[in-house]
Amino acid sequence: VYTPFGLGGGRERSNNQAGQEGLTAGDTLSKDPVLRQQQELALIQQPAVWQQVLHTADEAALKFKGMRVPSEKAIWATEFNVRADNSAIRGTWANTLFILRFYNHFLAAPQVQLTHYHNIQGTPFGAYFSNEDGFRHVKTANLKSTPGALTAGGLAIHLMATASKGANRATAIELTPGNGETGNIMGWLFEGKKSCMILVNNSEKPMLLKAGKLQGAKGTVYSVGLAHYVNGWDGISSLTSVVNKELQLPPFSVSIWQLK
Repeated sequence: VYTPFGLGGGRERSNNQAGQEGLTAGDTLSKDPVLRQQQELALIQQPAVWQQVLHTADEAALKFKGMRVPSEKAIWATEFNVRADNSAIRGTWANTLFILRFYNHFLAAPQVQLTHYHNIQGTPFGAYFSNEDGFRHVKTANLKSTPGALTAGGLAIHLMATASKGANRATAIELTPGNGETGNIMGWLFEGKKSCMILVNNSEKPMLLKAGKLQGAKGTVYSVGLAHYVNGWDGISSLTSVVNKELQLPPFSVSIWQLK
């Protein structure tokens, strides 16, 4: 399954053929490539628009439910990604958080027993950069990618794989911030030889949580603005700490915690 980001009200065309996945119709953005990307970068900063983008990710990830696969059969998600080849948002931290939404829904569905991000290497979906042209689609800045560095999608894979390594059980965590904010927090507890938790704050506001099971856990919080272009770990804030009574998650952050 492929999907656009849904910026400007664009929806995936119903008559797309192979190779046209994610192409949109009906958006209100400029046809001029530079102006269009400027509009996209401005739109992604609006909280309501960002929530709609996440909703677009949710709709795409959940398409397997419309397949009516018999309950005794396994579902393999053999290829999934964002198809927004010329979008200014492709390759950003927003793109990383978008891909993590797919994993959230796949984990929540017992029938989904295998997932395969497409693809590991190659433009435009590669999990790592094979040359310096990974940001060639960006019209608003002159950027070069670092060969071998993780892309936005690759970082999503890495974060989820790090949290789930060696686990044989995954449990969704319901989290209620203690500062009165409803927020948009995704949490998974992975259990096996070790217990590890991944937390994603999709909100533009910091979220304060009571420690609970995280009391004494050691972990690292990664955060950066939505419009940051992912070139490995360059420019992404990382803070390693031990959880006491409370835990504050920065805006647009992903954190991984090793439980005691």
